[in-house]
Amino acid sequence: MTNLAVETWIFFAIWLVIGIAIYFAYGQRHSRLNEKFAEARASVNGTASAAAAPAEDNEDALTRS
Repeated sequence: MTNLAVETWIFFAIWLVIGIAIYFAYGQRHSRLNEKFAEARASVNGTASAAAAPAEDNEDALTRS
């Protein structure tokens, strides 16, 4: 790996940063903790969360198995 060209390392670093950004963006949007915060925000604001019911169903399905 030490014999690779500098351009290869630069492209690797760019793709690594892009991959990490996608990984964390996906994780933030699909995390269970984020769903709980959304439910808490909805209850404080007085609005019903459409995602609350499926999240509870998914948690029940996971705890049953």
